[in-house]
Amino acid sequence: MEEPYYINTARGYYDIAEKLSSGYKDIDGIRLINPSPMVFNHEELKWIKEHLSDFLKQNYSDIPDDILNQLHKITLNEIKTRSYIFTWFFNTFDEDVYLMTLKVQNKLYNIYMIKYTEMEGIYDGTELIDHKLANKVRLESENWYKNLFSDEQEYLKSKY
Repeated sequence: MEEPYYINTARGYYDIAEKLSSGYKDIDGIRLINPSPMVFNHEELKWIKEHLSDFLKQNYSDIPDDILNQLHKITLNEIKTRSYIFTWFFNTFDEDVYLMTLKVQNKLYNIYMIKYTEMEGIYDGTELIDHKLANKVRLESENWYKNLFSDEQEYLKSKY
């Protein structure tokens, strides 16, 4: 039996010894490198493209409208080739994080594209009858990434 190796998640400490023995690498006790991160499928890439402009408007209000209007030109292949940077566990399931950086007027804006797994209810009408694991996608801003760290110093040391 493997010796336990715990990391902190939103649901408390989680033993990742099995993940480490299967090839994951620990970065800093909250982030890991997944040897086989999840890959975005076509529908997920389309969702990212459709929501990117609105996400940026809400989270980075200083980006000029003309730049936001050009985002419809981004291709699914350009989104797909963004770099995987780490995996972390919010609810004890993998959340594989990819980084998209936009450079606008000599300023960099980080957008974190996250593919994750969560438990989802299966309903018969309004009655919950079972649960299943479901893969999902979301976008996060630099503030989300900053909140992973306990203080400004740790954040600055780990900034992308």
